[in-house]
Amino acid sequence: MNNLQYQIQTGEFIACLDTADNASTDWTDLNSSDFIDSTSGSSLSADLAFIDISVYNPGASTAYFKLRAKTTSSDSTDNEIFVLPGGAIALQCAGLKAGGIATISYKKGGSSDNLQFICAFNRRTI
Repeated sequence: MNNLQYQIQTGEFIACLDTADNASTDWTDLNSSDFIDSTSGSSLSADLAFIDISVYNPGASTAYFKLRAKTTSSDSTDNEIFVLPGGAIALQCAGLKAGGIATISYKKGGSSDNLQFICAFNRRTI
């Protein structure tokens, strides 16, 4: 019997972001430079790719995010990834057919909500 173990990949950088300081309920773009490296306490450089994204929504309203930049701040939430109030979601994004994800976007349901992101990043390859 053959045993196959899938490669376990972790990011070169693990970083966090909370959105308490952003009262907007419009779509907001994020790239790696918006995140704080949990090992150094410094902002990451802007040229990294998301490989894992975890989002916790302790707020009272459903929040949304997408694995690309917004088109406009008023983009629809139809067919976007949602995080229910009190819920969380974790996505592994390394190896997607579309390539490395450089920018994501989120939309809070309420201005006082505080989405919390924990993400892993790697250097982008061409």
